[in-house]
Amino acid sequence: MKITSKILYITIFAATTLSCQNILDEKPDRSLVVPTKLSELQAMLDNTNQVMNREAGLPELAADHVALPESLFPQVLVEEVNSHFWSEDILESMEAGEWGLAYSQIFYANIVLKELERFNESEKASADWRNVKGSALFYRAYAYFTLARTYALPYPATGAEGIVGLPLRTAPEVTNDISRSDLASTFNLIVNDLNEASTLLFDRAAYPSRPSKWAAFGMLSRVHLYMGNYAQVIESSNQCLALGNTLMDYRDYEGATGMPFSLFNEETIFYSEMVTYLYQLFWGSTISESFYAKYSDGDLRRDLFFNQREDRIEFVGSYSGTMPLFSGIAVDEVILNRAEAYAWLGDEAAAIADLNSLLEKRFDDSFTPIEAEKDVISRVLEEREKQLLLRGLRWGDIKRLNSLENQGIVITREREGVMHELTPGSNRYAFPIPDIEITQSGIPQNPR
Repeated sequence: MKITSKILYITIFAATTLSCQNILDEKPDRSLVVPTKLSELQAMLDNTNQVMNREAGLPELAADHVALPESLFPQVLVEEVNSHFWSEDILESMEAGEWGLAYSQIFYANIVLKELERFNESEKASADWRNVKGSALFYRAYAYFTLARTYALPYPATGAEGIVGLPLRTAPEVTNDISRSDLASTFNLIVNDLNEASTLLFDRAAYPSRPSKWAAFGMLSRVHLYMGNYAQVIESSNQCLALGNTLMDYRDYEGATGMPFSLFNEETIFYSEMVTYLYQLFWGSTISESFYAKYSDGDLRRDLFFNQREDRIEFVGSYSGTMPLFSGIAVDEVILNRAEAYAWLGDEAAAIADLNSLLEKRFDDSFTPIEAEKDVISRVLEEREKQLLLRGLRWGDIKRLNSLENQGIVITREREGVMHELTPGSNRYAFPIPDIEITQSGIPQNPR
């Protein structure tokens, strides 16, 4: 639900040094005591439901899949409607919103990383110590990528050094220097953290809610795709899928009702979910009839992903198994990342092979493998859009496809008879930073 202002802007984490006596003087958790034992540090990162395994949900409303009827506007939060129409002000309040959620994750990760350095050399050599450090690096990278995808302009083919990025914090203490880095530096931190995490983490985690080497490689696949580093996408996808590449056979779920996919199913590499909003409670995660029509006869996703009501088509295919929308890393995404990278690099046979490996598990017995395709990249992008529906990826996909590959995707909405349009290159692809952050830290706001 709505994120309150208790977890706020980036400088909150050293609030005890501030003189103002208000909500900004609080730490993310009033009961927070800095842990010292390895088990306590692991427990801090295991705060999955409250902090660590949640991420921004508003970008999904800004993208082109959720159908939000005008009749629902008075019943939902103002930020839901404002995100849907890419308004100049999203929150219309002095709250930190999803910006604050991500920076709280970074704060916890930085505490863990700092405290780990207090251990002696013998303790640092243990597999458990290395795994906790790798987990903290993974969470920090994951949070910064969520922030970059939401609050920064898309990563360009060249010139990322000239685009404003995020305030970067690699320690829990806050200095007087609160500034925004450039986008290149932001992504260097993300990639470096994930690369180091991949050398420290266990191959597979005890629970999918914990990071692993499997997850680090999967996340590198996602990040490199966003950056247009296609050779690195293939490399990291191969490393990820070597640790686990099982796909569910949707034929095993044929005829299932309700929400067919269970929590922590066999495709889940790392579990994360988007913040849930009121539109999901009142209306469900509804898509348009035109998008639903893209699923052909024989495609089992047509029945497993959707519940056809009298007045709408509701998405029920989340890998969370419940209402929250799964946004973590899964085997199907990594396969599609690799297929797209192959396609952009001109290896059409490899791209088609990846598509076939996925689609044979998504269609009924009528499926015929693809042998040739006139426009392989278009087919890959279509299958990506259909398979990864409402996974928190589409907003970033639109940004990168317009920026790196000139796909010319335009989003249109109608409100009170007026058409609204979001075109490639618009500044509104970067969400506005919450006013409380701008007021307290003085960092520059994103132009809208």
